[in-house]
Formats: sequence, C-alpha cells, structure tokens
Amino acid sequence: MIQVSTCPSPEPYAVMPPVELFMEASFEERRVMLYRDLEKGDIVVGRINNIREYGFFLTLLCTAGGLKRDIEDLELSALCHIREIPSTVSHDDPLSYYHIGDFIRAAVKDIDRYQEKVTVSLHQASLSSKMKHVKLGVIPREELPTHYRYANKGSIMKAITDFELALMNCPDHRNAKKYLCQTLVERGKQ
Repeated sequence: MIQVSTCPSPEPYAVMPPVELFMEASFEERRVMLYRDLEKGDIVVGRINNIREYGFFLTLLCTAGGLKRDIEDLELSALCHIREIPSTVSHDDPLSYYHIGDFIRAAVKDIDRYQEKVTVSLHQASLSSKMKHVKLGVIPREELPTHYRYANKGSIMKAITDFELALMNCPDHRNAKKYLCQTLVERGKQ
C-alpha cells in the first residue's frame, strides 16, 4: 500500500511497504529477513504483554527507525530488562510506571539471530546516532508510526481507494487484487 505524505519535506514522497510483501514471502522467510535486517540501535514499537520482577515483555508491532515494517503478524516478542528501564523521579520501582497493554517505543539492545531473541532498552544511549532525537518509553496510540497505523489500524477505506487506484494503473497486478480482496473482507467484518 502506498502512503503519500507532504510533511516535513515540501516535496511529496511515498512510504512503500517492505519488498517481501510484494514477493509473497512466507511467514518463516519474513521472520528470517527481519532478524537479518534488524540492527542494534534500531527502533521498535511493541505492546507490553507481561510484566515480571526482572522486566517486561513486548509483543513487537512494527519497526520505526530506518527499517519501517509492520511485523505484528510475525508473532515476535522482546524483553526489556529492568536495568534497561530508566527510573522515574516519582517511582522507586521503575516497573511500577508500566502496565500491560502500554505501547512502548524502544531501542534494540541485542539480537540473537540463532535463538531468535530480541532485547530492547529504554535508555536514550541505546539509540543509534541518527536516532538520538527519538523519545523512548510509553507512547500514546496517536504516536504509533504512520506506516503501522495506516496499513492496519482503521484506514481501511483509504487502503481500498489506494488499491483501486493501483488497479486502474495496472489492471493485472496480482498483489493489488489480492490485497484489495483481503481489505474488502476486513471492511465487511467491521
């Protein structure tokens, strides 16, 4: 799905979905590609699904740094260890600020590609030098990356319009037909 934006650049630009979406890569291939492409210092967004005394676990929803992918369907999780959570002035226990269901923006701290494990950090020092301006921690739904919100969360009518436009330009585009059908089915469910 193509998303056109005019901010902050004065020139319009498009944010394209990852290439594997058009290649019809399998679930396993997409997981391998993500673990291959994800790097220390990249930004990920997830939802807290479990809180323990040693940290919390996130269900990863999307990447949000240089790599921009919706990864919710890959069923990935990440651990944010308590030592990677900055303490807040009003809370002695850094975990007391966090709740199951919170959306979290975090930096990738470590990747074990063989065991398929990701650890994340909320410390600004964990970000790559290009991303130092990004605020880590709890974020409201409105701050979810545009590519994630747009593709999956409530912009179905816009997606339908985009797929129809793509099919007008290229009537035989197999993926546009496929995703238009899937989007129409989702619209019907809603």
